[in-house]
Amino acid sequence: MSKSPIGHEKDPVIDDGVVTNDDVFEKEIINGSRGKKTAITFEGGGFSSVAIQTAVITGILSTMDDKTLVGSKLLDKFEILSSVSGGSWFISSLIYSGFSVSLIQRMAAKPDTACSLFDDEYFTPLLEYANEKKEESSELLKIMKMFPDFSDTLFGLKDSMTFFDLLVSKGGWREFISTLLSCTTGKDITADLKAGHPSQEWAKGKTWLCCHSVIAPTPKSMTGSAMMYVRDDYGIADAEGYYYSLEIDQAGISHFPQFLPAKFSLTLNGDPSLPAPYSYMASTVSSIITRGKFEISYFGTDSSHANTPDYGKFDAFMDQIGQIPVHDIVACSSAAFAGIIVHHAVEEVAEAITSFEVGANLGPQLACWAALTPDSSGTPFNVAATIQDPIWRKDQPVTKEQNEIIANASIIPLGDGALSDNTGIAHTVSLGATEVTSFVSWHSLKLLFNGVAESMKNVKKKNKGNQCFTKTGVTGFSCYQIFTFKDLPNGKSAYDFAKEKFETFMILTEKIEGITEAIRVGSLDVVTVDNMWFDIKKGQNVKLQLIMGGTTDTLGLGVGVYVDKFGRAIQHIVTGITKAQNERPEAFELVKSFFL
Repeated sequence: MSKSPIGHEKDPVIDDGVVTNDDVFEKEIINGSRGKKTAITFEGGGFSSVAIQTAVITGILSTMDDKTLVGSKLLDKFEILSSVSGGSWFISSLIYSGFSVSLIQRMAAKPDTACSLFDDEYFTPLLEYANEKKEESSELLKIMKMFPDFSDTLFGLKDSMTFFDLLVSKGGWREFISTLLSCTTGKDITADLKAGHPSQEWAKGKTWLCCHSVIAPTPKSMTGSAMMYVRDDYGIADAEGYYYSLEIDQAGISHFPQFLPAKFSLTLNGDPSLPAPYSYMASTVSSIITRGKFEISYFGTDSSHANTPDYGKFDAFMDQIGQIPVHDIVACSSAAFAGIIVHHAVEEVAEAITSFEVGANLGPQLACWAALTPDSSGTPFNVAATIQDPIWRKDQPVTKEQNEIIANASIIPLGDGALSDNTGIAHTVSLGATEVTSFVSWHSLKLLFNGVAESMKNVKKKNKGNQCFTKTGVTGFSCYQIFTFKDLPNGKSAYDFAKEKFETFMILTEKIEGITEAIRVGSLDVVTVDNMWFDIKKGQNVKLQLIMGGTTDTLGLGVGVYVDKFGRAIQHIVTGITKAQNERPEAFELVKSFFL
């Protein structure tokens, strides 16, 4: 196996059919199969993720003598940081922003002021910026302004519509996330801050996995194409369409997931020249993927298509990881509505998107598109934007020549990690993690025990096979079972057994109606099952240390609620943890042991 800095796996070189011990040793290091490996995961969930993760870390820190992340060693034990969606908003801020670290530490030093500090320094700058940049052409906003008392008082949509208007004005998800990170980190994470930039002291030497999904419409998935562009001419919907699909080696594949698990991996040592320490996706999956296809359609009739070069091992995401802007990595991880580009979903929401004059081509820009073919002009995301922006922003028709340019650049759509695993746990286990502390909800965790089989019993639009399920909807998602139990009773499913154990978890903080659910803590000793999509082998023992609950079930992603409720939730949880030292000592000591 050719050598490189730890992590960038090369094609093996075999002499006379013999693989040396050095080859095996390097592969074991890359795959994380030697020794105990610890990880902490940050679940997706928009502002709810930010709220619970901020609150719990602040709350524990507030009980310690040294109320700094470095001095307390609160996160020292974790080798791997794995994040999804809103969890990536949170942890990227702690990794790269001194302002964000300071906010957590000041909240811990004065826990009674946690709500006001968070509101003033996290949400207020974002809302102020959004209000300054309102897109007055939004018909939806015009309607909201006609009935301010109705919309604000009854539905709490004011803040949500402010953010939606900001998204419209920015024209796409990447730009929206760039603004969000800049505003909420005191402008520490700017649009040009690269992932290879030196991290905050507490994070140095750790590995960050920013989990996301590759959108994969194929002949063997539930939908065969994804939308990159739609033009409504002559009053006829989809008069001109531009679609993407993925070609695969179909041998032995009965069902191909709509969304494939993937990850950006980065060693946090401030060296932007180092390649990614781990592969972009499981080799068992990348070996199946061959290339993409772009197709122009006029009035529903295929007119021309062009194929990309072979995707290979996604080397652009490996070689250039340190040069990719932080906001692009986080945007992929949190592109919650990227799934609407899958063709069937577009049909369900296209009318809603266009009816408010937002523009039909906002939809494709809710995904993150990247070019895999190397280009000296910029990173994978900038190269793709340079090619695609004239189509989206200037409403230019797609010509045969332009189609070939897009295909030759090997452009591929990426979306939220929640489309394949909202917990961030599976990727850590695939790298050999044996102890995983996780901020997670039951709704996400159950899918790792095949809970989707239970929740989808009465759902017509589903498909299963090859260790995964796919469910459709406005965005849809794919689910992958990776866990069961060694002591699973006969006749009981892993899902049912996990649910029973979860219901015995200790309460750390109580619920507040309409604000936050109770925080429960507990652990599960599980064992892996075979899963080709993460390249996980059966029989690996894993201890899950779980922090469950928060605002996910009450406030959700933050849509349709006043954001100040998140500050109130943070205050309640922080206060509850400080009280738990005396009122719930067993639960308090347990959650503290997860970290120290």
